[in-house]
Order: sequence, then C-alpha cells, then structure tokens
Amino acid sequence: MAAPNLINPTALTSRNGQFLLTTSDQAVVANAAASGTVVKISSLYIANIHATDPQTVTVTLNDNGTARVLLNAATVPVNCTLVVIDKESPVNLEENDSLQVKASNTNALNAIVSYEVMA
Repeated sequence: MAAPNLINPTALTSRNGQFLLTTSDQAVVANAAASGTVVKISSLYIANIHATDPQTVTVTLNDNGTARVLLNAATVPVNCTLVVIDKESPVNLEENDSLQVKASNTNALNAIVSYEVMA
C-alpha cells in the first residue's frame, strides 16, 4: 500500500491514550498492517506515580517486526514526568508498526500518549 498524502490527508482523527505500565512491552499505539494510514505520535509522557522510588522506562519502536530502541532504561524520578516525544519531534508509525513501552516495576509508571491517524 502507498503511504497516504501527509500534506492533504483525506481523514485526520486525533486520539489520546492512558496506560498503567508493566514490566512487559505494551503497545501504547499501533498501526495495523494494511490499514492505509500513518499514525503521527505528537506526545508521549511518562509519569512516576510511585510514592518513594525512582523508576526506569524503555520505549521501543516496533518497525514491521524489528525492535528499534528509542529510549533505554531512562530514570524517572519520584513525582516527576519525562517527556519522551513532543510536537517538535514527532514519531510516525507506518503500517505494521507500533510504539511499545515497559517499566522497571508494574503499576509505578503512567504513560499518556497523544496521536493523529491520517489517511
């Protein structure tokens, strides 16, 4: 499938997601194979909600089955938020791509993602 025209898309849908992270890779945004879309991730925030301990987070781009590390074991201090992706440096997901996030401890980090689906 050809990629959609990103200058003049025929459809543009904004979405948000919130995830309580675990120690396993979680797809916080996925673009299905043969979707006919591109997903533009405009922000990804990781908040440490643990009361006493710093936590680490790893963010991986699954590029058609190949893992590409975007952020590796970055420390998020207690009561702080890490900006991983912002509107100045968005990440585009082509078909069969996903953005995966995992934490050092279950239920200690919260992820908030904002993205647009373009067709």
